[in-house]
Amino acid sequence: LTNATLARDEVLPGTETATLLAEIEDAANRAAELTKQLLAYAGKGRVALEVTDVASLLRELRPRFARDFPQNVELVLDPAPEHLEARLDRSSMGQVLGSLLANAVEALEGRAGTVRVRVSEARLGPEEARRAHLVGPSEARYIAIAVEDEGVGMPPEVLARAFDPFFSTKFAGRGLGLAAALGIARSHHGGIEASSKAGAGSVFT
Repeated sequence: LTNATLARDEVLPGTETATLLAEIEDAANRAAELTKQLLAYAGKGRVALEVTDVASLLRELRPRFARDFPQNVELVLDPAPEHLEARLDRSSMGQVLGSLLANAVEALEGRAGTVRVRVSEARLGPEEARRAHLVGPSEARYIAIAVEDEGVGMPPEVLARAFDPFFSTKFAGRGLGLAAALGIARSHHGGIEASSKAGAGSVFT
């Protein structure tokens, strides 16, 4: 990528060579992004965990997420318990929530609706830990962040594959969004549980 950028500085703008070098830069950037997603899926992405108040983090992220919402979709952020702290990477957690919220909006398929975010404390038993693909101890104290939509939902066969790498119901989808989100959650010693029914919306926690 650096070599392509340096080479572009040596040629005249608008020439065929400049165009080809720009295409190399674009391909390198896309490869870098895909590699980051693969590392996130494998739980090998770089995360800098720090003690963070979850309520303040969500308040901070809300304007950024709300800007990307269509006018006919309302983002409802239920008040989170104050002083609920967890060790997390703020940037990575923002990426996970952004991915889940984008999926929630897509599930509405252009219809008006509400996407709700709820925060609570949770203690998981073995069965809940299994459903959440959890890597941490099931008896520990967790913070649960749930993203709920009123969309089309998923039939059981799609729900069963939702976190598979490269699986996507979109024609041009790469299918790494949920897989990468799960990888990031696992790098935080957590996991993601999905529940959904066709025609009845979805909840990702």
